[in-house]
Amino acid sequence: MHIRNMIPQLRRLVLIVVVGALALGVLGCDLFPTQPTFEGTYKATLPAADASALEMTLALNADKTCTLSSLYVGKSDKPSVDKGQWSSSGNSITIDMTPADGEAPYQITFELKDGELVPTKWTVGWGQDLRMKKQ
Repeated sequence: MHIRNMIPQLRRLVLIVVVGALALGVLGCDLFPTQPTFEGTYKATLPAADASALEMTLALNADKTCTLSSLYVGKSDKPSVDKGQWSSSGNSITIDMTPADGEAPYQITFELKDGELVPTKWTVGWGQDLRMKKQ
């Protein structure tokens, strides 16, 4: 068989490969979802009974350590910093924290929604209010 006779078949094969690659590229977004990147800094401002506000900053480090800083605006210049670990599963993360003041450890599970961490489970009284935006 001459190469000239094979050209139409090769063109069809190239077309099939290109169309297939494009289809996988479009569908691949749904077939192979990427894991969200949680690392970074998140902030929230909550109401406080005895201060102007409570500013909270959550830092999620690449080594799976984290800190949660709490600053009572107008009451203190120095934040309280709780330290802990975090883990992720799909679109959720869980932080396991040890308070700086010696209180009992606590845990909060968040779901990532539109760049914001929204609490879904917590073992601390104020956990439900802690909606944190990525900075």
